[in-house]
Amino acid sequence: MHAPDPAPTTSYFPRRGWTAANRCGPNGGNCVEVNHPVAGGHVGVRDSKNIADGVLVFNAEQWRSFLSGTRGGAFDLT
Repeated sequence: MHAPDPAPTTSYFPRRGWTAANRCGPNGGNCVEVNHPVAGGHVGVRDSKNIADGVLVFNAEQWRSFLSGTRGGAFDLT
């Protein structure tokens, strides 16, 4: 695990560019939003209802590993 980066996450992620799954609908629901900015190679993940609560920041390798685990069922609860 790496030490937290003291730079504010707003420096990584512009206001625009956040996306959520189509299933979330127009009201946000219980969804997460993802931001893939070009610069820096970092991926941001935040709660769609509480965007001021912070952003989880992943580097490209961590994000690929997370997606691979998700697609492979590593996080399934059943």
